[in-house]
Amino acid sequence: MISLDSRFFQCRYETLYQKLVSLCKSNGIKSESFFDYNQNLFLSGSRDFLGFIRSKLSTYITRHNTLPNSRELRNMGFSGLERIINNLGGYKEVCNQLGLDSERFRNSWNEVNSKSKFLWLCEKVNRIPTDKDYEKYGLGGLKRYVYKNQKKMIYEELAREKGFASIVELKEIMPSGYWSLSTIKDTITPLCELFSRIPTKSELLELGMSELECAIQQYTSREELSRILGVPTYNLQNGVRPYIFEDLKDELTPIVKQFGYLPSRKELDSIGKKKLYHHIDKFGGPSKFAEKLNIPTFSQYRGIKRDGFWKDEKNLFLLIEHELLPLVQELGFIPNESFLRNEGLYEISQLIQKFGKRKKMSEYLGFPTYSEYKGTRENGYWEDVTNLKTLILEKLLPLVEKLGYIPTEKYLKERGLRELRLLIEKFGGRNKISDYLGYPTYNQVKNEELKNNNRSAN
Repeated sequence: MISLDSRFFQCRYETLYQKLVSLCKSNGIKSESFFDYNQNLFLSGSRDFLGFIRSKLSTYITRHNTLPNSRELRNMGFSGLERIINNLGGYKEVCNQLGLDSERFRNSWNEVNSKSKFLWLCEKVNRIPTDKDYEKYGLGGLKRYVYKNQKKMIYEELAREKGFASIVELKEIMPSGYWSLSTIKDTITPLCELFSRIPTKSELLELGMSELECAIQQYTSREELSRILGVPTYNLQNGVRPYIFEDLKDELTPIVKQFGYLPSRKELDSIGKKKLYHHIDKFGGPSKFAEKLNIPTFSQYRGIKRDGFWKDEKNLFLLIEHELLPLVQELGFIPNESFLRNEGLYEISQLIQKFGKRKKMSEYLGFPTYSEYKGTRENGYWEDVTNLKTLILEKLLPLVEKLGYIPTEKYLKERGLRELRLLIEKFGGRNKISDYLGYPTYNQVKNEELKNNNRSAN
């Protein structure tokens, strides 16, 4: 049997046909005449798909003389059509083949054209491109496609197969796994030569050196490194004075006089001062900042600190509207506990707990939790038996019904089914799953087969 990765099929039908022919030839499958006879038959399938797309989207096509975009397809319940369109060459190509207006898709990206353009950019810069390289060559849309569809690692691996390396590898700058002030200095010195200054946070993240950035924040600062190494920071090099506590105090003083307290996120946003809240978070959060200035916060002004406040739902909704919702709209998700602690937003953390935790807040505001946003599970998920039983019925049972038994660890590992491996472990093992679902384990099936074979032999 020939095992194929799913990415084998992520290409146009003409390319897929050639890949299948090559695979068959290399494995001695079928004859040359078979390929010649079936080429037109195979490729006619792509033409059939054009008719299928036209029939499914006939109302939209008649009204707009073009195809719906990815978001519109999902809203119409036709998200499966997007893969077909991409395999046929993308939205623009399908529009041209159907005789439709393709102007709205002049800059559209898909699996085929994004990969070829990425490799073209690698050749242009003679290495794996950075974010600045995308912008320099006017390929901001390609960068967004690569990041949005999580293609960065895949495409970089493809580039390495073609002999390209990242800028970090070319400069022989390798981040250490064990950080101290000494290792930070050793690691960042070549980068300082590259940039002629201390690199910024965004520059380190772009180079894939997030570990170094975390180490700088934990063990030192850019100002201290500047003094030790004798090179300027970005701000010093560009004549920008660092934003300090006194600057924030000067900006907020007239605003505090106007409100009578430190305004909420919503209130600062309403007067065009949203950026000030980021500075407030930087200097310890609203509670610590207000304490330093000896002024009440929005919460204190509204009586939030008094006994019994958290038991009144009206107060919770007031806090959600003024403090949490603006933050959630900015982030795109309900923040987790570690984020709130790091930002000094302890009151919001307590608000979420009093409201019924993140899941309930997510349902109320219509935003995903951080775990849902990142595609991971919430803390405590695996300790809840109800969650495990739900996951068994939704994810494991269909596989068990197909196989006829509880799959082995080796089977799940080979197919990358890490979540199902963890599920079986957390539920109590294969024997317990077997009792719960009423299906045998793989070993029980094999033992039964062995017994039957022995009986037949006797």
